[in-house]
Amino acid sequence: MKLFIDETQISLINYSLSDGLKDGAIIPIKFHLCDGAVKYKDKASNIVEFDKLSQAPKQQSSAALYCSLHTDLAKELMITGLAHFNEHRQSCPSAKLLIICPDQPNAKYWGEYLKSIKIDLPVAISEQSVHAKESISRFKNHDDCWGIITVGMAYEGLDVPEISHIICLTKIRSAPWLEQAFGRAIRPNLREDPKGQVAHVFMPRDPEAERVIEAIISEQDIWAKTSEDETSAGGRGADFMSSEEIDPLFSSLDDIGIVEFDVDSLLTESASHETENKAADIPLTPNQRMWCLRKDINNLCKELAKLTGVSIEEYNRELKRRFGKSRSDMTIVELTDLLDFLGAEFDELISLPF
Repeated sequence: MKLFIDETQISLINYSLSDGLKDGAIIPIKFHLCDGAVKYKDKASNIVEFDKLSQAPKQQSSAALYCSLHTDLAKELMITGLAHFNEHRQSCPSAKLLIICPDQPNAKYWGEYLKSIKIDLPVAISEQSVHAKESISRFKNHDDCWGIITVGMAYEGLDVPEISHIICLTKIRSAPWLEQAFGRAIRPNLREDPKGQVAHVFMPRDPEAERVIEAIISEQDIWAKTSEDETSAGGRGADFMSSEEIDPLFSSLDDIGIVEFDVDSLLTESASHETENKAADIPLTPNQRMWCLRKDINNLCKELAKLTGVSIEEYNRELKRRFGKSRSDMTIVELTDLLDFLGAEFDELISLPF
């Protein structure tokens, strides 16, 4: 959907993924899905292993994903993604990299690990909020800061069109949240040749990740879709595995599968469905920006309400009390501050043991 606002009304005009690709408003995503063997000890001290992470059955996919994120598969995925990014950067020097981690200790681990191989990237997490905001500002505005490591603090509303690669090590499998994360890389980089630009996402190939990616590729309305797993796990899918529930023993990266948009088919489909209502790609007005901010805030509030076990109505009342006004009365600056606050809250919550 694309939004147009005037002084008296809001009208929504159908604007599909294929429309966005044709207009050059977004670029296609190529998913590099990393699969391999996993082995862990469950809470009953039984050894559980699968030849492929992607083959883990539904009831064990959460544990298998947790194992992969805390053993060698994640390390090999990181190295593979970095190598691909470095090669890409030879032809696109302004390109940037976003690394999303499952929790704050894990983010700090990756920061130290990368330092050990002579790659010094800032870590932006909520427990270091002042330093994190400085790091995000540097990542946005300075070419010498080509990458950043975070949990949830940076990628809610992060607007850096130069992001070409995401190394996605998050445990979250909520469709809206992953779509928002992937959206950090689909803006065209106007500082480089627009021809042939593609966003690259490296992540584990677990069954829930495949479900979300399939929905994106097929243009389903995944913002409205809630799987049985998401409902039972508070909306986050396969990410409620506690470090106390299993003992990760081993994982390896044995295969990388590529899933990507069939751009030619999408563009053909778009051309065959042209209508007089189709919009030109114009910069957002202040009112449009406010609408987009409120939409992001609303989606994040729904996730946080589920995590804290309260109704969305109760959560919204508490936010209004805390900030002294409703979102409909807030300015762009106030809405941006609210989104930053909610991002930090989410970052803090998903770092807690469950």
